[in-house]
Amino acid sequence: MNAARMYERSMVYHTKGAIDGGATLPELVEYLIVPYLYNGAQVLKIGIKSLEYALSLKGIEVEEERV
Repeated sequence: MNAARMYERSMVYHTKGAIDGGATLPELVEYLIVPYLYNGAQVLKIGIKSLEYALSLKGIEVEEERV
């Protein structure tokens, strides 16, 4: 719901809760696809931040894309 509303701060907070609660990365990706289908690219950007945060919580380094 936070992703669909584009409320980044709360979405990232709930991402930590999901990971701490045992959610897997594929489950998180599945969760983030639904808001993207409703609100498009803006939500996708927030979803990517959430996923990057989840990866960092799992100890996986994320390489930044260089444009």
